[in-house]
Amino acid sequence: MPPVFPKILYVGKIQPRSSWNMPAHLHPHHELVVITQGVLNLKINGEILTAVPGDVLFYHAGGVHKESSDTSQPVGSYFLGFRMGGAIDLPVRIRDEGGRIRQMMAWIHSDHEDLAEPGISSGLLRAILLQLDRLFQQKESPWLTGLRHRMQENMKSDLDLAMLANWGGMSKFAFARKYKRLSGRSPILELRMIRLAHARSLLFTTSLPLKQIAEASHLGDESQLSKLFYRHFSMWPGELRMRPKQVRS
Repeated sequence: MPPVFPKILYVGKIQPRSSWNMPAHLHPHHELVVITQGVLNLKINGEILTAVPGDVLFYHAGGVHKESSDTSQPVGSYFLGFRMGGAIDLPVRIRDEGGRIRQMMAWIHSDHEDLAEPGISSGLLRAILLQLDRLFQQKESPWLTGLRHRMQENMKSDLDLAMLANWGGMSKFAFARKYKRLSGRSPILELRMIRLAHARSLLFTTSLPLKQIAEASHLGDESQLSKLFYRHFSMWPGELRMRPKQVRS
């Protein structure tokens, strides 16, 4: 059976604004929201949630939801409405720690601004849905999820193993051992990957020079950022920035 591709209805981007809000409403179609910065306050089907960068929100067709930006941390996001045959078994909120979904949403948004071939975006959306399903099936430890949230919120601070272990309420040795057992990475490497994911997202979604991206991601200078990118992604930042253009060609 050939793969079923979703039909994209609209794609957009919300720029940070503390007064932004959407009254309670529903859609006859599904909607995805990827938080890129700030904090979103959400009430959906009677449940109250807070979404932060790295969170992907999935609104099922017919689900009543109300959204508003945090006044002190204005929210920025991508949003996308689509139709697709068959049931989609996903929760409202899923963490996208690696930033892959955010990258693909940036590509889709860029494609639609450039009036690119619709089939490319539909393929990317299908990849997003498959990735969301994979992340949902992993059912990560709440302890690990909480620590990753805290690393994300404080990635611009000078963090070390002792501080991270204190967050986990453990000795440095016990904390490092438990963290690696649950995540497959050391906590220090995890922090670096969170910062790299933020830098990678800035490369896709902004035109900031590498120096400013390195500073915003707490990854040293331009040279250090480039070395880390090549070590972990096997390409230079400039090559990564060209990827969306290659996809659209």
